[in-house]
Amino acid sequence: MHILDSEREVDPSLLARARNVVRRQTDHLRKLVDDLLEVNRALMGKLTLDKSLVDLGEVARRCVETLRAGARTAHFKFHVDTVAATVDADLTRLVQIIDNILDNAVKYSPDGGRVDVVVRHADGWAELVVRDSGMGIAVELLPKVFTIFVQGAQSLQRVQGGLGIGLSLVRRLAEMHGGTVSIDSAGSGKGASVTVRLPLLAQPAHSAPANAASSSAALRRVLLIEDNEDARDMMAALLELLSCDVATAATVPQGIALAQARQPEIAIIDIGLAGMDGYAIAKALKDDPATALIALTGYGSAADRQRAFDAGFQHHFTKPISIEQLELALSPTAL
Repeated sequence: MHILDSEREVDPSLLARARNVVRRQTDHLRKLVDDLLEVNRALMGKLTLDKSLVDLGEVARRCVETLRAGARTAHFKFHVDTVAATVDADLTRLVQIIDNILDNAVKYSPDGGRVDVVVRHADGWAELVVRDSGMGIAVELLPKVFTIFVQGAQSLQRVQGGLGIGLSLVRRLAEMHGGTVSIDSAGSGKGASVTVRLPLLAQPAHSAPANAASSSAALRRVLLIEDNEDARDMMAALLELLSCDVATAATVPQGIALAQARQPEIAIIDIGLAGMDGYAIAKALKDDPATALIALTGYGSAADRQRAFDAGFQHHFTKPISIEQLELALSPTAL
């Protein structure tokens, strides 16, 4: 931050390096806080699922693409082999599962290491397998890897740098979907393999291929209603990166007027607006079936989610929404 705030003339390459460090550390801190909150909610039975039909193969591919976009795969050999596998899942939670597993695979593999991501059908299950060629896990510690806060010397570096909560969250989320998660390793230094199994559903006849979904999402008109200027600008920029036609509003009257004039396909609405909250806006707009409503809020309890759904929102995301959550939420199959 001192480099970025300096009034002296700084070399552009150094500024770029400083920004990358801040971004990486901010993402790391956000993930730690998010995981702590999610595990706490899970242990207290306060997590709820907003399920819909989702292609596990497509979600896995997009999670890997997001890693690539963030340059996190540059030093690794990623091999992705997926088939269409329809599951009844909460899109946000499914992304959390996959992101946690991929994060471990990258974090604990050496530069040049190989990571295999496979989605397949297995005896009525949709099976996600992520194999890495990294540090591995001692055989005697395998039974403990899903225990919350197991780390450091207890886990022989497998969860160094974290809080030992990622796999605990993965297991809880998989169980909430009626699935299972297992991990296997031949020992320290021999890599690890994580397998998630979810009930496989019949492929819907109307499902579109992934490339068709991406093309449709690229043409979507999106209205963003957010009263915080920085948050609004950054979210708009993110939506534009995803090839959306974005209109923004800072106030409730402006948002409603734009919605009526532009008839957007999707309205992303901040809940904590001044004067008239996002719930009231949703109730005013929900009579138009052409506009899908997505709620953004700092609160993610079961009661908050239910209140959003009662108001007419199709999806409820806690801030900050990640690019993979946003991309998947814009997919026609998610709305």
